[in-house]
Amino acid sequence: MSSWFITSRDDALDLYWRLQVLYIQTVTRSQEEDRTRSRGVYAISIAAEMVSMQIQNLRVYERRGLVAPDRTSGGSRLYSLDDIDRLHRVRELLAEGLNLAGIAHVIALEDRVRHLEGRLRRRDGADAPEPGE
Repeated sequence: MSSWFITSRDDALDLYWRLQVLYIQTVTRSQEEDRTRSRGVYAISIAAEMVSMQIQNLRVYERRGLVAPDRTSGGSRLYSLDDIDRLHRVRELLAEGLNLAGIAHVIALEDRVRHLEGRLRRRDGADAPEPGE
């Protein structure tokens, strides 16, 4: 394709397949980032330092179900970037005056909204017209 204009069916098909490849690369990259964000890599001492909290608070938050770090085969906690984000959110909600029970409800509702938004995006994507329609 030597110009910005699609002048033939072959140009249109070429553009379509190039866009498909870019889309697949983007989706694959996004899935890899999601896996990396959810994999536990930080020991409890590092996680506590990252969120400026005491180690015992992280243990309490786990017992209350606010965070669920991975475990090594020896039982040590490993926190992911998603866990760190969750702990930052807990900190924000504590600063706003919520107790741990209230924080659990807020986080559950936020998770539910994210889940439903994802379903909507997938549904809207499935309803999108096929190229050429």
